[in-house]
Amino acid sequence: EPLPADAVRVSVPAGGSRLRPVLVDPQGPDWGVKAPRDRFAVEPDGTVPHLDDFGPVLYGTGRAAWRTTPTLAVTYPAAGRFIVRVSEAAHGVLEIDLDGKPALRDDSLDAPRTSVDRDCALDVPAGRHEITLRNAGSDWLRLGHVLLTDYRDAARYPDLDVYGLRSDRIAILWFHHRLNEWAYRALGFEPAPAEGAAATVLGLPDGEYGVAWWDAYRGAVTATESKPCRGGALALAVPPVATDVACMVRREV
Repeated sequence: EPLPADAVRVSVPAGGSRLRPVLVDPQGPDWGVKAPRDRFAVEPDGTVPHLDDFGPVLYGTGRAAWRTTPTLAVTYPAAGRFIVRVSEAAHGVLEIDLDGKPALRDDSLDAPRTSVDRDCALDVPAGRHEITLRNAGSDWLRLGHVLLTDYRDAARYPDLDVYGLRSDRIAILWFHHRLNEWAYRALGFEPAPAEGAAATVLGLPDGEYGVAWWDAYRGAVTATESKPCRGGALALAVPPVATDVACMVRREV
């Protein structure tokens, strides 16, 4: 069965703030549908609840029935940048408000339909803010993504996502580096390996377990060890993760 979200706890060594970018990829209704929601919070850990309600198309004044002005509530731990990638445009005018005040306007998108792949960026001070996106043109703009630089504190919210399966005697885990994705790499972010992480797997029967660590790219075991599970908690020292690693935990005794 799939591991519950809280079945594995990951921690990293103390060492101060290490700020990472967060990429927001609109997943909501596409062409010809009004998005059901226009307010979203970018959480400190980089997650965005209700992201499947954030539509990728910003409609202008000529398509009022579908038009919304999405607002993102953000909390920057330090000064950073808010970058909107516009992938296509047709007589659109992008406006961005910061805390209710105009911060950016791009009239150059007010032209016949074309692919643009243009970044529109503004500097954002540290702290809580509301950032509103608006198409003041007559037709439409398509968003590729929204990038928030220097946003997620990897000391509090580690660079590793963990997914897995388990049965009564076996747990299979996949540790994935959050920045090991094509979108981040295309933007020039090269992930530094996540080193010194520890993981605690909860809910396994007490006993002795064999642990096999796998290189998920080569499909080969790189190390094996034995670990005890006491009080339903099995502690693992995660090897450095530059891309991803996997492990199989099997009860032996």
